[in-house]
Amino acid sequence: MEGMDDRPFGKLEMEQRVDLESYQSSLEQVLTWLLSAEDVLQCQGQISYNVEEVKEQFHSHEDFMMELTSHQGSVGGVLQAGSQLLSIGKLSDDEENEIQEQMNLLNSRWESLRLASMEKQSNLHKTLMNLQNQQLQQLSDWLSQTEARTRRMEAEILGPDLEDIKRQIE
Repeated sequence: MEGMDDRPFGKLEMEQRVDLESYQSSLEQVLTWLLSAEDVLQCQGQISYNVEEVKEQFHSHEDFMMELTSHQGSVGGVLQAGSQLLSIGKLSDDEENEIQEQMNLLNSRWESLRLASMEKQSNLHKTLMNLQNQQLQQLSDWLSQTEARTRRMEAEILGPDLEDIKRQIE
C-alpha cells in the first residue's frame, strides 16, 4: 500500500478496508483545504460598481468555483470512507459518534461553502448584467441626443453670412 504522502490529497483507497487512521488523515487534509477555501471566499470582498472590476471579480470567482469542483471528489471520498468505517461496526461507540459528528460537520461546511459560492456567482452575474445594461442605456441616450442635435442642425438654414454660420456652429 502506498504511503499517505504518495496519494493524491484526500484520496482513500477504497479497494482496501478503510482504517481509522487513514480516514482521520484524509479528513484533516480536506478540512484544512475547506477552511482555506472559506477564507478565500470571505476575502473576495464586496462587489464593485465598475464594469471592468466586476468582470475581473466574476472571472476570479469562476476560477474559485472550478477549484471547488475539483475538490468535490475529495470531500465525497472522506464522507464515503466515514460511512464505510461506520458500516464495518468494529469501532467503539465514542469513535462512531465522533465519526458521525465529523461527517456532519464536513458535509454542512461543504454545503455552506458551495451555496455561498453559488450565491456570490449569481450576485456577480446580476451586477455585471445591470452595469452593462446601464452602459448600453447611456450609449443609447447619447446616440439619441446626437441624432436630435443633427436633425436640429439640418433643419436650420445656414447663413446668410460667415458670422452667422460661426454662431450657428457654436
